[in-house]
Amino acid sequence: MKRVARHGVANGICFMVRNTVFESVGFFDENFRIGQFEDTDFFLRARRAGFKLATTGCSFIHHFGSITQNSIRKDKAERPYESENRAYFRRKWKLNSPKRLIARMQTKTAHNIARLNEQLRHGHSLNEKWIGGKLCYH
Repeated sequence: MKRVARHGVANGICFMVRNTVFESVGFFDENFRIGQFEDTDFFLRARRAGFKLATTGCSFIHHFGSITQNSIRKDKAERPYESENRAYFRRKWKLNSPKRLIARMQTKTAHNIARLNEQLRHGHSLNEKWIGGKLCYH
């Protein structure tokens, strides 16, 4: 799948960014705490600034399944990062319930179409993982 690209999609697990993007939109917003939404915010700012985003099959990333997130969740007593970041993200981008619902439906539809297209053409998708001993496509 090295020539396959899912345009308009980026994932904060592992990514590359050109210096020109940082120079244009700035770095990660430090008002976010570690763990959630800082990447989504960055990608949204980059997209709105006219930069193209894509997930590509040119490289392979093995991600060891939510190690950081699981560690944060174990230590909930320190700070509820995820809920704080979600609330900050929604305030920053003025996302009320209808806007969030529409955006989620659009994103889910686009991902499903891309996933099915990739599976039909290549037998795999650009985003897949093992869950309970079974390969799942996303």
